[in-house]
Amino acid sequence: MSTFLKSFTFMGDQLSLLLDKTGQHLWMCAVVIADSLLVAVPLGLWLGHLHKGEFLTTSISNIGRALPNLASSRSASASSA
Repeated sequence: MSTFLKSFTFMGDQLSLLLDKTGQHLWMCAVVIADSLLVAVPLGLWLGHLHKGEFLTTSISNIGRALPNLASSRSASASSA
């Protein structure tokens, strides 16, 4: 329990570093989201306008949705062995 309480003391002592790193993290997230939107939205609009690529985009989306489940089930089976 003392380690838990000491962590708050540490965060209070290092508040400027904590705020600086939080700001850097938020900035990096904003840049990545903006970049992905600049690519994904025009590409999605273009493919939707052409009525092409439905199978490919659905397949990629389904794979992206399945991967976290596969990873978590694999790690659960590895930890139980």
